[in-house]
Amino acid sequence: MGEGQPDRAGYFKTYWRVMLPPAERTLAAVTILTFDGMWNDFFCRSWVAVSVTSIIPIALLFIVAQRYFIAGVTAAG
Repeated sequence: MGEGQPDRAGYFKTYWRVMLPPAERTLAAVTILTFDGMWNDFFCRSWVAVSVTSIIPIALLFIVAQRYFIAGVTAAG
């Protein structure tokens, strides 16, 4: 067995099983907020019809990931 890791868990496996699960909700909230900001920047100079259309993907993303978003914002705040 290697000197640094006697349980044969590599760096990726350690990250995946130890570090990522507690940060899952926070990463989901950051992903949603980043997507929202990028989407709004994409339609920055749009008119009313395009602005209404731009809300649809944001609303769908929020509906799908609502529990992660609320949990991530609550944990961070």
